Amino acid sequence: MSLRDQKVVIVGGTSGIGLAVAKAASAEGASIVVASRNQERLTQASSMIENRVETYQVDVTDEKSIQLLFDQVGEFNHLVTTPGNPVAFDLFLNADLSVVNHQFAVKFWGQYLCAKYGARNIKADGSITFMSGGGRWNKGNSTLASINGAIDALSQILAVELAPIRVNVVRPGLVKTDLWSNFSEEERLQMYETASDNLLVGRVGTPEDIAESYLYLLKNTFTTGTAVIVDGGAS
Repeated sequence: MSLRDQKVVIVGGTSGIGLAVAKAASAEGASIVVASRNQERLTQASSMIENRVETYQVDVTDEKSIQLLFDQVGEFNHLVTTPGNPVAFDLFLNADLSVVNHQFAVKFWGQYLCAKYGARNIKADGSITFMSGGGRWNKGNSTLASINGAIDALSQILAVELAPIRVNVVRPGLVKTDLWSNFSEEERLQMYETASDNLLVGRVGTPEDIAESYLYLLKNTFTTGTAVIVDGGAS
């Protein structure tokens, strides 16, 4: 299936994986809609994407904001959701529940609500592609692991409930994005170096690596209810 003349809505498409998906889908001839919270980043992103692109401000923690977004966008073919917060680790017994709730509000409930209000506008041969996460879990990852597990489960049941709209999820491993901005440059470089030494492919991922998986899921009309793991062999 070609993406030419297809309309792809990307929530969280102003940086990292979302922006890489927007660029890749645009290069395939798709019409792109990018939605994010920050207007300045929306403007920057639109200048980096080939062809025509529409931009909308949306707060994924606000149900009414999400509902308004899809009222404005109208009918489209594919929904890609990549919202996320900068990564923060904490042991389960020490976790601040307000922080945990905010993480869920952005990454789980944000994607949940985008699917809820976006699905009614998706053409029957279209798709929804969520983002969760892959790799091995270590101490301090309880919040992220819980969110990703919930997204994985949601994608499978929605593949059944929303059929024939296809619903899939991408599980990225360690990728160089702004989500690691809570760590110092020295900490990030050390983390990337350690991971590179242990990953089967010998390096950490890039947003462009992950975008290739999204393109596959957007274009393959016989794939639904599937999780694509893109983690360099970590799992």
